[in-house]
This record gives sequence, structure tokens and C-alpha cells, in this order.
Amino acid sequence: MKGRLNVRKLIATSAVVASLNGINSHAGFLDILRGEPVEPQRVAFIGAARVQEVSGTVERLSGIDRWTAVENGEVLKPGDMIRTTTGTAIVRMTESGSFVKVTPNTVLRLVPAQEEDRSLAQGIEEREGLVVRSCRGKAYFATESGEWEPVEVNQVIARGAQLRTEAGAMLDLFDTQSKRPVRVPGAVRLKLDDQALASRVAGQPSIASAQR
Repeated sequence: MKGRLNVRKLIATSAVVASLNGINSHAGFLDILRGEPVEPQRVAFIGAARVQEVSGTVERLSGIDRWTAVENGEVLKPGDMIRTTTGTAIVRMTESGSFVKVTPNTVLRLVPAQEEDRSLAQGIEEREGLVVRSCRGKAYFATESGEWEPVEVNQVIARGAQLRTEAGAMLDLFDTQSKRPVRVPGAVRLKLDDQALASRVAGQPSIASAQR
């Protein structure tokens, strides 16, 4: 009887922890019990890059199923793939000169400017507009009907759309036209036109963040 009570107490405690951490009460709880890893985020960037900084475990796909450690200064070409588990990496894109920070539990693939198989790039860079790479805090964009919708990671916002962010927010976008990252801080309201995007690129550090 005492053993059954302890099991029930453990399950109840685990459920509370999952709820407090914002985990799905069903899938997340089963992952905890089974010990299954969280599915990594998969992102794609166009062109070649050079690894500027590595921290923790970062690996590069060599061949079909062999992963080798990534080192500082390593050159990545279109078609290369790296993954982070508990580590992070900062890479510099060759063509744009912009920096991309790859956060833990992410798979990054570099794709050619003209990728025949769009599914390999997951259709992110090929879609026209501004791809949301990360969003910390609250940010909203206006739809064609004039309604404000919350910004979500991997969403594509059309050029010319109205955008607003609340105090303390930070929004990282990727412009598929200029192939440049754009960072928008909190407590601003702007129209995502050429002039506004150019000022955001020129006036702030050119850093994009690939993260969950």
C-alpha cells in the first residue's frame, strides 16, 4: 500500500513540474518517463560560412552517418550540416558577412543559392518575406484585415507589414530578398519596408539567432 502511494506521489509531482515548465501535459510527460530526447530544431541558411566560435558539443556530418567535432576556423560549404547538442556555435556567412548563433539542440544545414530540392531547406529561405528566426518577449504583426497577430518562430512576415514589439522584447528576422538578418528591439512600431529594414541592418550588430 505504501509503495502504491509513493508511485502516485511521484507521478503527481512530475505532472506539476511539467506544467510549471510549460511542457505539453501529455507528450512532454511521456518524454520524461521514457527518457526520450527533445526533437532538435532544424534550420537552413543559404551559402558558405566559417566557424568563428564553438562552445560545448558541436558536430559536423561527415559521410552518411558519421559525426565529427567542429573546430574554430572550420569552413562550411553548401550542403554541409552541423548539429549542436548541449553546445553552441557562432558562424559567419561568407556572402553577407553576417553572424549566426546556433543555440543548443539545433541542426543547421547550409544550402546553395538555388536549391533544387526545396524540402531539404524546409522551404524557409525560398519563401519571400521576413523569416522569424527568434522572438523573445511579445511581438505582433498586422494582417491584411488589420488584425494584430502574435509573431511566431519560423513564421514568414510579408514585406510592408506593420510590426510592433513590447518593452523588453527582441526579434530576429531573416530577409529572404537581401539575405541579411534584421534585429528589431522592444517598444517599437514600424513598417517592414526597404528603408526601415536597411536602417535595422546598418544600425545594429548583424547577428541572427538559430534557436528554439
